[in-house]
Amino acid sequence: MADIDSIMKQTLSILLFIMSKKAQDPGWEHAYPPIEKDRTQVKCKYCQNEYNGGMSRFKRHLAGIRGDVAPCAQVPEKVKEEMSKLIGVKRQMKEHKEEALKQLRREVNITDMENYSDYETGEVLSKRSCVGSSKSTQKGLIDRFCIPTPEEALRRGKNVQPTINEKLKEKERERTIQYIARWFYEVGIPFNAASLESFSLMLEAIGQYGRGLKAPTPYELRVPLLKKEVEETKAFLKTHRDCWEAHGCSIMTDAWTDKRGWNFMNLVVNCELGSSFLRSIDSSLEVHVGPFIFKLVSSCIDEIGEENVVQVISNNASANMAAANLLRAERPNIFWTPCAAYCIDLMLEDIGKFRQIKNTITKARMVTVFLYGHMITLSMMRKFAQKKDLVRTGVTRFATAFLSLQSIMLKRNELRTMFTSKDWDECKWSKMEVGKRIQQIVLSNKFWNGVSLTLKAFEPLVYVLQRVDGDKVPSIAYVYGDLENAKKEIALHMDNDRKK
Repeated sequence: MADIDSIMKQTLSILLFIMSKKAQDPGWEHAYPPIEKDRTQVKCKYCQNEYNGGMSRFKRHLAGIRGDVAPCAQVPEKVKEEMSKLIGVKRQMKEHKEEALKQLRREVNITDMENYSDYETGEVLSKRSCVGSSKSTQKGLIDRFCIPTPEEALRRGKNVQPTINEKLKEKERERTIQYIARWFYEVGIPFNAASLESFSLMLEAIGQYGRGLKAPTPYELRVPLLKKEVEETKAFLKTHRDCWEAHGCSIMTDAWTDKRGWNFMNLVVNCELGSSFLRSIDSSLEVHVGPFIFKLVSSCIDEIGEENVVQVISNNASANMAAANLLRAERPNIFWTPCAAYCIDLMLEDIGKFRQIKNTITKARMVTVFLYGHMITLSMMRKFAQKKDLVRTGVTRFATAFLSLQSIMLKRNELRTMFTSKDWDECKWSKMEVGKRIQQIVLSNKFWNGVSLTLKAFEPLVYVLQRVDGDKVPSIAYVYGDLENAKKEIALHMDNDRKK
């Protein structure tokens, strides 16, 4: 039994790694997938040696770059050259990114030099040179007590940038970022907003201005600054419109319903520069039939220019297909293409209709609903599962089912231990019929065999779904090949037995 559990854990570990973004690195074609939790250990397929330090160090091993790793003596020359090129490209991309960020920071300039007199210009330049100096002027001990707090600077309204020495920089930074953090907490801004490029540019602009910067008023944010930002956004989108005319574009429709039951439809235009929002309408009072959708899409085509539109992308709902027929009759040069993610989700839905898979998903849902539906069972589950959750969300309903089944499978032993523990015996739900039913499911080998089969059936298509749903790498060129590979993998997992 222990050997079976070990093999299943290793298999799941490999499957999870294959689905991860790390597996997309070309270097993994020449290494074995990691089985242990430590993903930084890589085993070479050529020399069979294991190396710590992750894929970056392993690629230097393949490329024969000496220094922190021994070169591979058995790697083919072609692979060696390929790894050398990859390392060079990655280094160039890193240098380009760093230079681009430096250039952006250099472009932050809040001083309009044309509006300054000669005297003022000299004063400003003198102040800028002081701020940009690598060596800070030494301050006396009394200066520590003379530097005003941010509140005092606001009251005084002074625009003076004092020099600081290196010993005080860290302390002053701590005080400064504490004010920034306090504002984040008070307003409820997501913490990852601090990693935005615009946030760094804002800090750079404030630093160049100096002390006593008067904050924008609500009116300034609501009217003049917003109008200016809209104009700049329009200027930015003009580059997209120029791309539409030069290379064509696709119109994408997305209908959704909010928590109150209101229906909305978004229309987005995609080109090689990326996606841009076109419009959104409240369609709650409209009947979503073919003529309505066709009229809406047709108005967007007129706005963009029929000669610039290559295709319209939507899901395969009957109303959309009716609109596609109307478009085909009136504008035969424009294609109506079904959404790849939606089509793959339909494939997963069809697989989910097989009796054994359907029963497995139903039982797994019963288990999670029971565990999450009561505070006692939820607390007990998190105690035995090391505070890990079983339910995980995906891009579609069946992708969510797959990810949740993965989590349940990974916590198989913990769940079994929980339902045979003293804590469970003392729980009131262990005496009730519903609790006994859930315990029977978790302790059933038939259920776990069904979970394993369902994961094998879903995993290849979920991989394709995650790939087409990503924004970083264009995937349309690989969809058909990926689907063929998925079909072969599913057949292999099922031993080419159609009854399964």
